[in-house]
Amino acid sequence: GFVLNVTEANGSRIPMQKHQTPSPPGSTDLPKERLDKEASSIENDPPEGCVAWPREGKTRTWEAIVSGLVDSPYKGGMFTLRIDFPQEYPLVAPKITNVYFETPIYHCNVDKDGDEVCGDVLWDWKPERKMSEVLTSVRSMLSSPQLTSPAVAPIAALFVRNRARHDKNAREHTRHHAMLPAGCLTALKPQQEGKTTRV
Repeated sequence: GFVLNVTEANGSRIPMQKHQTPSPPGSTDLPKERLDKEASSIENDPPEGCVAWPREGKTRTWEAIVSGLVDSPYKGGMFTLRIDFPQEYPLVAPKITNVYFETPIYHCNVDKDGDEVCGDVLWDWKPERKMSEVLTSVRSMLSSPQLTSPAVAPIAALFVRNRARHDKNAREHTRHHAMLPAGCLTALKPQQEGKTTRV
């Protein structure tokens, strides 16, 4: 604080200490603290078939890799995602329009134009929900699409009408866009030299 001089009637000055201005409510960067904890948790104990980390210099933007489930036509595929978090996180979910597949994917819940992901785990958001749950839910969606809320209706219709044709299309698309050599070690954090993991 600083000294504020007040003049009495006799002309003498009385030094008075001005109160410190309190910090505004919510000035602590709670989203960053939460995201730091989430990132550390995923790094130390990643959910099966998923990894994620903050993009260099961007706390509120993550990169993630989700592998296709073995019982799905996406088997062997490695799908790179970008996840953007709003300022109000975790009170507000990563919005549907802020979760993107950066690897092209043939799936009724991923908009091929806007790369929008439709998922109940984001619609039915709770602040205590962990990002590991979100990643697991996205991975599960590969083999169990949400047909009631498709982002691409024709793909959902084909899934219902001709599952074999749908799966053939998904396998071919995965092979062309998302396949990596069997058993390859993918460097997930290039800024951390030598750190690799098997997904």
